[in-house]
Amino acid sequence: MATNKILIKGSKVADGTGSEPTPMEILVDGDKIVEVAISIEAIGATDAEVFDADGLIAAPGFIDIHCHGDFDRMKNPVAFEKLTQGCTLEVVGNCGLNPFPVNEKIAKELGPLITTIVGGTDFTGYPSLGQYYEFLEERGIAINIASYTGQGMIRGNVMGMSLDPATDAEFLEMKKLLDDDIDSGAMGLSTGLIYPTGAMTKTDEITRLMSEAVKRSTGATPIYATHMRDEGDNIATALDEAITIAKGSGAKLQISHIKCMGKANWGRAGEVIEIVESARKNGIDATADMYPYLFASTLIAMILMIPGAADPKEVFVSNAFKSDGEMWEEVVGRSIAELAQMWKVTTEVAGQKLITEAPSAIGVGKSNLEDDVIEFLKQPWTMIGSDGIEDKRGKPHPRVTSTFPRVLAEYVREKKILTWGEAISKMTGKSAEKLGLKKRGFIKKG
Repeated sequence: MATNKILIKGSKVADGTGSEPTPMEILVDGDKIVEVAISIEAIGATDAEVFDADGLIAAPGFIDIHCHGDFDRMKNPVAFEKLTQGCTLEVVGNCGLNPFPVNEKIAKELGPLITTIVGGTDFTGYPSLGQYYEFLEERGIAINIASYTGQGMIRGNVMGMSLDPATDAEFLEMKKLLDDDIDSGAMGLSTGLIYPTGAMTKTDEITRLMSEAVKRSTGATPIYATHMRDEGDNIATALDEAITIAKGSGAKLQISHIKCMGKANWGRAGEVIEIVESARKNGIDATADMYPYLFASTLIAMILMIPGAADPKEVFVSNAFKSDGEMWEEVVGRSIAELAQMWKVTTEVAGQKLITEAPSAIGVGKSNLEDDVIEFLKQPWTMIGSDGIEDKRGKPHPRVTSTFPRVLAEYVREKKILTWGEAISKMTGKSAEKLGLKKRGFIKKG
């Protein structure tokens, strides 16, 4: 006789609270955990199908709290790269960019840039988060999705690439778009303050818009998730801006992919941690996400325009397409220094030649110091997010396929920076609590 009950036996349970794995048995009935106990006798589950997990750790489904799967799910509803890491929820709409709201203005002015940033996905957009969710339901995706609404998209819909502050009439239009997304379940507002149109937006305008999200929400306090204006030389100023926006709006703060970018800033993790800790002591719900790699990835043009962001020997081309649409094979996988040697020019000229002939080239550049990564990992207010984009062209950053296993293998098993319980909590319970999710992120009854 078929049963909806599954009894998981033999595992140690890491329940998402930070507690260390403990031998327990888990009874699941349908889509709920109905009991967690030491033995089958205590559970009384004689009619359950038994899953033998001897020698394994049972954990809640991992939450990728910062990724760009909103674009990926449009072309790949199966989410193979995430499910094989144990991820069951993606938090999308990050860095001010998402496939909604989209009108003709933003499709024309920002469409090509967004297509590049999100791994070559044809930029098909939706008028609102609600309509995007409807599309995903129709596709039949294999992973759960929670989303922010992107400030860059909202402003772009109303103002295009304008550098001007929003007028009252323009702000009212932005508010209407934001209200629609908050009503559809947006977790808050995200910014990408190095990308259009976030880079064109002043602090007070972001604070005002975030305040509207807080007023509109009827559930958990909305989150202000920010790819800050600077992760390098001016990181302290950028952090102050993020904290000012959270304080002024009443929002919770999530610092995206926290790092100290560029060799000149390596070793500044302690300074950054002090600023965040000070904000937390003053009542700001300030947290951050991070990925466990020393290399970042974005447009080569972005990497090269930040002074000292990365050594030319440590900036590699992931993919590059020339104007005819063909992959520029000879540059893929090479560093800027290698290209300079190959072309017999300086590294500055090589970088300029690359972005002139392939403006949409994506690169991977060493931006972090291992000691800083470790210091951020140790903080109780950091969580794990891949920042991943499923771009299979060329030689992409491995974070989309390997972020979660790398944390467990490198920083738990090998280096023992975190315990199993601590690491799994950063991937599950802490993220669920930050997002205000109910009955998610933990292994416990209900």
